[in-house]
Amino acid sequence: MQLGATIRAADGSGKPAGDARWSSTNPSVASVSAAGLVTALAAGATTIRVTTATGEAAAELQVAAAAAAPSPGGGPAPVVVASVRLESAPGVLRVGETTTLRATVLDRAGRPVAGRDVTWSSNDRSRATVSAAGVVTALAPGVVRITALSDGASILHTLEIEPARVASVTVSPPPGEIPVGGSARLTATLHAGDGRALADRAMVWRSANPGVATVQDGLVVGVAPGSSVISAGSDGIEGSVPVTVATPAAAARPTSVDPREAVGAVIQEYARALESRDITEVRRVYPGIPANQEAQVAQTLRSLDNLKVTLTVQRLEIREDVARADVSGQYNFFSRDNRRNENLPVRLQMVLELRGGGWRIQSIQ
Repeated sequence: MQLGATIRAADGSGKPAGDARWSSTNPSVASVSAAGLVTALAAGATTIRVTTATGEAAAELQVAAAAAAPSPGGGPAPVVVASVRLESAPGVLRVGETTTLRATVLDRAGRPVAGRDVTWSSNDRSRATVSAAGVVTALAPGVVRITALSDGASILHTLEIEPARVASVTVSPPPGEIPVGGSARLTATLHAGDGRALADRAMVWRSANPGVATVQDGLVVGVAPGSSVISAGSDGIEGSVPVTVATPAAAARPTSVDPREAVGAVIQEYARALESRDITEVRRVYPGIPANQEAQVAQTLRSLDNLKVTLTVQRLEIREDVARADVSGQYNFFSRDNRRNENLPVRLQMVLELRGGGWRIQSIQ
């Protein structure tokens, strides 16, 4: 339908409006071009407005459903498919997971059309496949686009495939008993829900009692006689093994272990605690942390991702049960506030005390 706009003077004379601007209040029912050409799209009501420099006018428009044209065989013409809609489609899947996508075929009025086939396809079958029934299987991390097509109408859905979730952790071999000053190498293996081994994951090692045994990257060092539990984890899932540290027969006191090695192991345990971004782990290694410093550290750790801490002892002085260490190092991390990777050099002065046969950090400046 072609509409026109005429500007009329008080005496009834008129002239075509050259600066008319057309609009529809419901463009899903009917659209209007810049030249005033109205196109009916679906049954319903809308208002067509025209605005000029001298004023505005409007007209109500009712669009009725068109009668179906007869088919060549004399029956009603088939309904035309206008669009496809997806129902409750997830945006993220993990490797190994599946989901079923459901598509609804719609006519021009937005009504479901029954009996129409839907063809499914994936743009990257190495990352995710989709069956004829719309079942998507996640295969590898990345982004994949799933298309549902019916009678020329289609819809595209983007899925992010994340790495498989860690279901269990196996720590081996069980170290059993090691002497004070001795060591044992452990290995941790991550498993998905289907039993597959998972690689390229950040691993956090910890000792339940670092005064008895410390652990760094799987290397357990006996510090003092007693028992501990060595754990390794990722994505909040842990595996663990018990360890017993015994006094060597020739050793008169547990302090026969090189105190420099023991102090260095505790400082590295502190670095691993920071990397875990768990303030409970930090407090366990650094029991002397003041409340205000603990709050500041906890707030900082919450704002970082992918934290990697490197600490090196530059100078170490040990007098009886007190150790003073000058430590240099670097914090590598992704800052959520600045949205970028950053490197922060640090210099720390640590004071450690020997308590209950094990060294503990009492202050950090």
